[in-house]
Amino acid sequence: MTAETTVLQVRDLTKTYAARGRLLARRGAGNRAVQGVSFAIARGETLGLVGESGSGKSTIGRAILMLDPPSSGSVIFEGDNLTALSTSELRERRRRMQPVFQDPYASLNPRMRIGRFIAEPLVIHGMMANRAARADYVVDLLRRVGLDASFMERYPHQLSGGQRQRVCIARALALKPIFIVADEPISSLDVSIQAQVVNLLMDLQEQLNLTFLMISHDLAIVRYICHRVAVLYRGRIVETAPTEELFRNPLHPYTRVLLAAIPLPDPVREKARPHQLFDPNFDYGEPDSRLVEVSPGHWLAAARAWAPAQ
Repeated sequence: MTAETTVLQVRDLTKTYAARGRLLARRGAGNRAVQGVSFAIARGETLGLVGESGSGKSTIGRAILMLDPPSSGSVIFEGDNLTALSTSELRERRRRMQPVFQDPYASLNPRMRIGRFIAEPLVIHGMMANRAARADYVVDLLRRVGLDASFMERYPHQLSGGQRQRVCIARALALKPIFIVADEPISSLDVSIQAQVVNLLMDLQEQLNLTFLMISHDLAIVRYICHRVAVLYRGRIVETAPTEELFRNPLHPYTRVLLAAIPLPDPVREKARPHQLFDPNFDYGEPDSRLVEVSPGHWLAAARAWAPAQ
């Protein structure tokens, strides 16, 4: 991955939240949600960020977008360190990076019609002052995500969950970004709708040359859509590799536990395979967050020599 092809580079990102309560605050205590995370994403690539609930996945996504800036470290987007930019400079960069959140209904203003909701970023950034041209552009965005022009006059409560998420994707595309943080974009949808939205995201990536950070706990979807996967445990990346390499040869015990949780569609094979259960009393973490390349593109937390999978 070269500097020319790298869209995003995260270096030693740390996020600490202040402790609640006067006594803890006086002692300087805090909750370190993310600890020394580093990775890079190439143009047109999808990086999957996986881990259990509370591991810091969404915190990383929000820190990258500067919605909740990191406590330390840097976020380099198209060569610019976002943590060092002024508010006005950051606003310009935000046109190039957009989020798609988990709950589409929470992302929508219940009092705002869909057409106005999608056009709002254009108004905020002073683009397309002509109202007719703006309306035509919104119709084009709706069609791109599989909806027709009639949706412009509807309210969020008149839409299904899948339709709401398509609207949120259309809004994310309104400013023509090159990078999208998709934070559990299908987890609140029905299974049949999940496949449709995933295929839509993949089609949009191919058509628009988009780059994705896909935050998810659904490893089957991650395997289907992502080019590389980074495994997060308690705010640290413990393993990262090309998707098929990670699923075929997981080296870190926490990665093996995650992959063992994926049920096999064949009940005979599912019953026969050895299961690795998560041990809440075992520390899967690392005192050192450095990663070592154990094979081309396959990086593993270096502090321990993990035994090969049986």
